[in-house]
Amino acid sequence: MPSPRLLLLGVVLFGTACEPTVTPPNPTRMMVLLKDPDGVLRPNQVELTTLTRPAALEGTAGFLIGGARIEVDPSDPLVQNARTYEQLRDALVKDEGRPVKAEFFDQAGVLWPADFHTWNMATAYYHLERSAQYFRDTGAVPESALDKARVYYFPKVHFHDEGPDPMVDNAMWYSLVQSLFVLPFDALQTEPLSINAGVMTHEFSHRVFNRLVHRGAPMPAAINAWSSTVGSTPGLNVLDALDEGFADFHAVASSCRSRFGCDTRFMSTSFDPEVADNRDLAAPRCMSAALANALYTAGREEFGGVGRQYAVGTLIASALWEAAESTGQRESLEQALLDAYSDENLSNPGLAQVLELTLPDQTAFTLGLAMSVVVSHISDPTLKLAACSSLADRLGLQFGSGYGQLMCPDNAVRGTTCEVLP
Repeated sequence: MPSPRLLLLGVVLFGTACEPTVTPPNPTRMMVLLKDPDGVLRPNQVELTTLTRPAALEGTAGFLIGGARIEVDPSDPLVQNARTYEQLRDALVKDEGRPVKAEFFDQAGVLWPADFHTWNMATAYYHLERSAQYFRDTGAVPESALDKARVYYFPKVHFHDEGPDPMVDNAMWYSLVQSLFVLPFDALQTEPLSINAGVMTHEFSHRVFNRLVHRGAPMPAAINAWSSTVGSTPGLNVLDALDEGFADFHAVASSCRSRFGCDTRFMSTSFDPEVADNRDLAAPRCMSAALANALYTAGREEFGGVGRQYAVGTLIASALWEAAESTGQRESLEQALLDAYSDENLSNPGLAQVLELTLPDQTAFTLGLAMSVVVSHISDPTLKLAACSSLADRLGLQFGSGYGQLMCPDNAVRGTTCEVLP
């Protein structure tokens, strides 16, 4: 059931619902739900520059698909017999769904959503467009990683090994079908995830990470090879933490371009306070010895099953955030981080290239190595030193070029908030 606060919006609408059949103006003026600084959702007029079919919420930034059904069942014969990615995708997607149909009132050239789902979908598309523009503004992401994102809206998604019921209360990027999922909500009604700008940018960030670090592979080589390891999966644990941490950093950095400024607690209006506290980039935090030990000794299911990838990811993101804020060079760090995703320069390779080099032995892909790749792509000396200090401090790393250490300039000084871990 939608939040009562959202349902009240329906009483202010009047006029005749319409489905525009002509080429929409550019920009398209539309009402969406945006969060005020006090956390209350209110209708706001925005201008969308990428819409080509407003009634289907389709444009160059992406398109929404409704009515899909995805069954992830390892015992499915079609899944077991799949030999190509296309066959596997066909086995998972039982119903491809169809373009959504949004209903609007045209009020003096401004499109007002006529029902709850149209409010939800219109806001989701707006956040999708904003997410793509954020990455485009960095100048470090090719257009091929940003355009035509497929968004399954309220699909039935059932991971059979996780329980008998389809998933709810989540938004996610699922690389096997190269799509974003905005799932139905049940408990999360205060601010559904499709309306939460930070959550949508976080999920879009996973798409960019897949396109650049994993070269757009539905089944990335490192994940495919390393997940088959019996026992500990240190490289895979680091990789999952990087993906989550970078997504959180970009979600917060993107919010800084909004009218209300940076929101390090973007999860606070959708999740319980404890979740928002644990993911707040502005909160001081340190890598514990227990978490560091799990990072390198636990298997992927043991590590990720209790959310440790988010804990390590938040440490990474908060260290980057601290460096950006302390130097006033947030946009420079945004670009450097994305430059580090992929770099064919053999003398300064990116994460994509380092993953390929360490593919035979995942133990070589350490947190220190990954952070060294990021640092090496920061050109400004002041920002580089700040990043070195924060990363070494928050992650418990030592400076050096040895296994697991952080490679920094000789004059780098480690922060003093956290202890150095073995």
